[in-house]
Amino acid sequence: MAKYKVELIKEDCTACETCTEDCPDHFEMGDDGLSHIKDSTNSGGNDVLEVDDIGCIQDAAENCPVNCIHLYEGDVEPQII
Repeated sequence: MAKYKVELIKEDCTACETCTEDCPDHFEMGDDGLSHIKDSTNSGGNDVLEVDDIGCIQDAAENCPVNCIHLYEGDVEPQII
């Protein structure tokens, strides 16, 4: 099991590109004009990715102006960011 779960709440994304600038290894802009987590799965319309090291993902989450990137330790609450 991965140590962290990253979730991008798509309906809240404003396409500001902060995440793609802070963490281009994990985020990209999609054809729909919104941010996407690379290599993620879709869960309820949101992008979800499990990783062992959050690295720059934490920077992207902390700098997101609408807080649509959520980090969880393991696959359960509580939410880190």
